[in-house]
Amino acid sequence: MLPKPACVLVRNHELKKHARSQGKVNKIELLPRPIPGLQFERLEFQAYALLIGTPHSKGTREYFTCTKVHISVTVEGNEHSLQEGDVVAFPGDRKHAYKNQLDNVSEGISIVALHYPE
Repeated sequence: MLPKPACVLVRNHELKKHARSQGKVNKIELLPRPIPGLQFERLEFQAYALLIGTPHSKGTREYFTCTKVHISVTVEGNEHSLQEGDVVAFPGDRKHAYKNQLDNVSEGISIVALHYPE
């Protein structure tokens, strides 16, 4: 008989949530146990919400997937318009921002793979 796998179930209401952009954006941490060098978050945007990203250390990669409606991601002045299911990958050490340009709630998943200088 195989041993039971070490699973962790975290209910939505138990996840760590952080309000950003005067409460117009919620960041929800999706890793129940931290993994060094990795951030995995769901971002919920109210209507017309703007979230200015903080550039990370050199070599960091960011991946953003739009999961609900529409979000634009701007990196160094270049705007990328994402619909549901679209993914944009970009250098996380650059200036970037996320914006819901519509009058409804939009959501996305952010994965940040941090690079720490040696």
